[in-house]
Amino acid sequence: MDRTDETLVHFCQSRGGVVELPAGLNFPQARFERRNVNLIIENVECGRVFVRNFFDHKVLPLLRTQEGDEMSGSLAAAFVTLSERTLSALIACGMRPANEATSAVVQSMHCRPSDKG
Repeated sequence: MDRTDETLVHFCQSRGGVVELPAGLNFPQARFERRNVNLIIENVECGRVFVRNFFDHKVLPLLRTQEGDEMSGSLAAAFVTLSERTLSALIACGMRPANEATSAVVQSMHCRPSDKG
């Protein structure tokens, strides 16, 4: 963890196919970016998270928040190419499976919300 221009910066590495993300990061408010082989996830509450060598893996690792939300690596890689507005809309509907239709979205997105809340 480091501070750059008052932005909190975290560095994470995959362990056993899973990347444990720092506290405060949540997918609905996150922005995804690729920089070389690294994945950068940016969030107002958490700051910037650099997942080192993320794109070097043959099978991209699972992302897991401290709150228990999970996102497949392939979905995170796809989000790199989406606009912030599109990404927010997809995640917002997928993280709250209120009925069968939105539950299907969650499954198709390879994204699993935690049981907390």
